[in-house]
Amino acid sequence: MAERDKYEMMEVLTKEQEQEAERRRKAKKKNYIIGLSFTGVFAIALMVIYVLSANVWLVDYENMSYITFTYPALVEDGEEVTATITSIKTTSNYPSEFRIPSQINGYRVTAIGDNAFAGCNRLTKVIMTDNIKSIGSYAFAGCENLSSITFSKNIETLGTNAFQNTYFFDHLPSDSVSAIHGILFHVGASVVPNNTIILENHDSVAPSKYATGYNIIYMDDWVARGDSQIKVWSDGLFLNMEGLVYCELPNIKTFTTVPVDTFENCINLEGVSFPESITKVEDSAFMGCSSLENIQISSHIENIGNYAFASSGVVNPVLPETLATIGNGAFSGCENITEINWPETLTSIPEAIFENCINLTTFNLTDASYQNVKNLGNSAFSNTKLTTFDIPMNVSTIADSLFADSASLTTVRAYKGEISYDKHGNEVSTGVGRINRGAFNGCTSFDSLILIDENRQVLTNAHEVNFPVTCRNVAGDLSIFGNTAITKVTIPSQLTSTGYLMFAHNVNLTEVIFESKRVGSTLQGTTKIEYRSFYDCPNLTTITLPDSVVTIEQGAFEDCINLETLNLPMGDSTYHVVRSDTFKNLVKLSHLVLSPGVNKIETGAFYGNYALDYVIIPTTVGKDLGINYRAFNKCRPTGSSSKMPIFLNVGMDEISAAKVIDGWYDPDTCQVYWKNQWNYVGGVPTPII
Repeated sequence: MAERDKYEMMEVLTKEQEQEAERRRKAKKKNYIIGLSFTGVFAIALMVIYVLSANVWLVDYENMSYITFTYPALVEDGEEVTATITSIKTTSNYPSEFRIPSQINGYRVTAIGDNAFAGCNRLTKVIMTDNIKSIGSYAFAGCENLSSITFSKNIETLGTNAFQNTYFFDHLPSDSVSAIHGILFHVGASVVPNNTIILENHDSVAPSKYATGYNIIYMDDWVARGDSQIKVWSDGLFLNMEGLVYCELPNIKTFTTVPVDTFENCINLEGVSFPESITKVEDSAFMGCSSLENIQISSHIENIGNYAFASSGVVNPVLPETLATIGNGAFSGCENITEINWPETLTSIPEAIFENCINLTTFNLTDASYQNVKNLGNSAFSNTKLTTFDIPMNVSTIADSLFADSASLTTVRAYKGEISYDKHGNEVSTGVGRINRGAFNGCTSFDSLILIDENRQVLTNAHEVNFPVTCRNVAGDLSIFGNTAITKVTIPSQLTSTGYLMFAHNVNLTEVIFESKRVGSTLQGTTKIEYRSFYDCPNLTTITLPDSVVTIEQGAFEDCINLETLNLPMGDSTYHVVRSDTFKNLVKLSHLVLSPGVNKIETGAFYGNYALDYVIIPTTVGKDLGINYRAFNKCRPTGSSSKMPIFLNVGMDEISAAKVIDGWYDPDTCQVYWKNQWNYVGGVPTPII
């Protein structure tokens, strides 16, 4: 081939090669660009997944350190371990739009605990995953700016006031129904007109008495198409709705609780169906339902809340043996209750539970409950019609106002008491150790506190008050047995003090016996007679105080107008101060010997003692003597020509003017004789003429 042709051919090949190379370069560039595009998309997808995992499907707890959570340490075999959000640190930088994570540290988040988000004021929006099954009490309470909530579709439990004081809850439509994903949040008052009955669904059959003439509402009509059936209720749904006459509670396994205030003050509510799924009735759920008489409480009920049926019309409710707890005042003010059988499962009778049940005449306590009940709450049976009651043998305290104002109560029986000692020498007591303020106050027919044994066999007489051997204390204030029908009382030696106004206004009390005994060289007995302990006991005629008494408080025997004999402590007693009004208006007391240690007499200690023959002030040390202004006053009736003699064992020049106050006696009704102005004649103090 000629050299020129060879060159031209090489030139052509080179051009073709260049064109192929160019084509390949373009293809490579295109593939590179496409590759970069796919890589970018993949990277972006990874970033999105990461963001979502950090905000929705959180696995790494460190990414949301403002969350505190818990999970059970022990679970049944095969049971899933799940997490509960227990709190959000309100001072942290939590997001205002909060996505509840589906997992924390690998545990599915299924519950929002009590108070978990309470007070998170910055919170405006919450998004829940469908893992969430439970929202606790006050979970979002006080989140004032929380206006938007995406709820789980699987909520089974809604706690008390979970959304209290949130924008979301406070701005629910007031005149309509709000139901979201099976949660019934709100029912407007206008939705329930007069003579309304509410049934679960269109398959329900109304009770025959409501077949005609009533407005029927079906709850399934409140559910949006395609949404979950109603499974749980919010608090106070029908509060104060006077038009509601009957309601059928949802008969599904998730509906286990009648929430707080649900039917409170539904004064025309006559009936409620109780499905077997109900295990809990919350606080005040039926409070004030005065027309609600016949109600069959679920036989599976486990908890009844505070004041759940208070002031309702229920008649003799049957309390099943499934009950584990019952709240304070649960049936208080239920005037239709006449009889109660107490379940053996309950070891505590709560505060005010039957207070003001004015027709309750019978409270049945089995022998097992007599052994098992350990606590009686304050005012549990105040203002009832009970006539008798057995205090369970393991109750250690008769509570404040336990039977107060129960005018029909005549007899209470209490275990005799038993004291033993363990191997370390520590005392172990069984029986009442203390009686609190006002326990029997106003029980105008009460006259018998009878002691019984462990088999409830009677040991002491009726028409007497006797204390268990374990009873060593009574309340320091307010009448315990005030205004009762007690005629005789024995104060045991182990009871160290009477209580304030303990027997005040007992018009039938005629006999008081104080027991005392020597234990070695120590005299054991009552040491203190409290303020007005026997105030206004007009038929009390005789009292002898043991030598163990060292203090008699103000007005202890005031207005005992028929008290003729009062023997004060003598011997080794250290009683030395006569308090104000101690002997006021003892108009029939004819003779009184002051204890040898008395050296101080307060204002009004002796007032209106018209029959008192004389008083000898025993102290012989003038500088120790103290007498307040008008300590002796009006000691003779107006117009009487006689005066009550007061004899002192010191001279006028021996006393301290700062202690014996000028005007300490009433000169119109008292005559004073100083030392050397009197002596004994035949054992009787007599002025020297």
